[in-house]
Amino acid sequence: MGTGSGILAIAAAKLGYHPVHAFDHDPTAIRVANANALQNHAEGLIRFNHKDLSRMPAHAHRKFHLICANLVCDLLIEQSKRILSFLEPNGILVLAGTVVDQFPEVASVYKAGGLKLLEIRTTKEWQSAAFTPR
Repeated sequence: MGTGSGILAIAAAKLGYHPVHAFDHDPTAIRVANANALQNHAEGLIRFNHKDLSRMPAHAHRKFHLICANLVCDLLIEQSKRILSFLEPNGILVLAGTVVDQFPEVASVYKAGGLKLLEIRTTKEWQSAAFTPR
């Protein structure tokens, strides 16, 4: 979710995850992600789509074992129920690209949604974390 350059989707495909579906609301991000997948020999392994998370169904029809959400803080908070609806009961949710001082609010929303924090990583002003259902 929020594919950007496609690096997370490419890494997932290279690590053997299948199928890999990635989307972003920005059509330029989708073009860049497709070009990066081609350059990294992963073009046939990933499906990139132009989609807006806030306009997707409130309850997902398909569940995923691993979700990487590289989204801005406000979207992570506002769309938390929609994001969680895509997660399998024993899945892992990775939230990437949250500014360090905004992370506690984001984490509290996902903890309140029934997840437990597995791990946190910080790089400069960015914080990422992995969660799983309790």
